[in-house]
Amino acid sequence: MEAFLISLKSLRPEITIDEHGMPSFAMSIGDIHKPEVSLDEIFRFLNASATPCIVAIDEFQQITKYPETNTEALLRTYIQQSPHTRFIFSGSRRHIMGEMFHSASRPFFASASTINLEAIDKQKYIEFSQKLFKSRQRDITAEAIEKIYDLFKGVTWYMQKTLNALFGETPEGACCNMEMAVEIIKLIVDSNNYTYSENMFRLPDKQGKLLIAIAKGSRVMSPTSAYFVKKYNLVSASSVQAALKGLIEKEFVTHDESGYTTYDKFLEIWLKDNY
Repeated sequence: MEAFLISLKSLRPEITIDEHGMPSFAMSIGDIHKPEVSLDEIFRFLNASATPCIVAIDEFQQITKYPETNTEALLRTYIQQSPHTRFIFSGSRRHIMGEMFHSASRPFFASASTINLEAIDKQKYIEFSQKLFKSRQRDITAEAIEKIYDLFKGVTWYMQKTLNALFGETPEGACCNMEMAVEIIKLIVDSNNYTYSENMFRLPDKQGKLLIAIAKGSRVMSPTSAYFVKKYNLVSASSVQAALKGLIEKEFVTHDESGYTTYDKFLEIWLKDNY
């Protein structure tokens, strides 16, 4: 760690005096206007290290939003020059990650092996959840866990959010059932009522109507089909295509090989209840 900090010359220590005359110490980035300088220092350290290193970068697709246009190419160049370091790139936007690593025009094309992380097995989730509840003198029925799992397709963030709220509402010595699970999900959704209302208000009309339609369909294979357009009283296939692009860019909608769906599953429930 000491060698790593010494290698980062771009880190600049600062001592400041606040309005009460009290000093404070902080570290700031010196050459932030030249990110390649900091990158050079980091990778020089990695290549000089006697210990093999593993670098894991979460939500890696975010680099596509950096103002610098050459970030992908710059990183790829440094990574190619680091034969003793292993890299893990993880991200929740599968289609963006897929484009980055499977498009021949992108710097990271064919540079890594792809692993899709599927949902944890339902039975394992039941056993895991019941074990944690019982460790604190509480219980939860398998039926309640199955209800949550099926509703959120086993996506961990929603599972943990809901189960954590249920744990907090279950008194010691009591058992959480499916009715409690349904009620707690409603409370979570209702707590976001203002945010969701504001989001819908700010969306262009065509995007809002399409988002509602996708939410009601849960998962839609072909939102531009004549059947879907007619069923939800949308204007036309071309307007749906334009609205869909906007919703994906704003991360209201996500898609994979199984179709298009709302990114926020609590929002999906709210839309179904309110429209």
